[in-house]
Amino acid sequence: MACHEASLLSELTIGEVLFCEKDSLGRTTVFGLAEIERVWRDENSSGKFMSGDYGAISIVG
Repeated sequence: MACHEASLLSELTIGEVLFCEKDSLGRTTVFGLAEIERVWRDENSSGKFMSGDYGAISIVG
């Protein structure tokens, strides 16, 4: 499933979360939350996503 609701991150395991990013040429890169170093199972993943800690852009516009 694809979703733009960050609060759902707290319902998923680290292995179930994938992020997509586009570069300046329009190419898309997909990477998993499990690939990011120092991500803990019990951390506030939706808050960290919204603050940009995971690298994927959280706000479009």
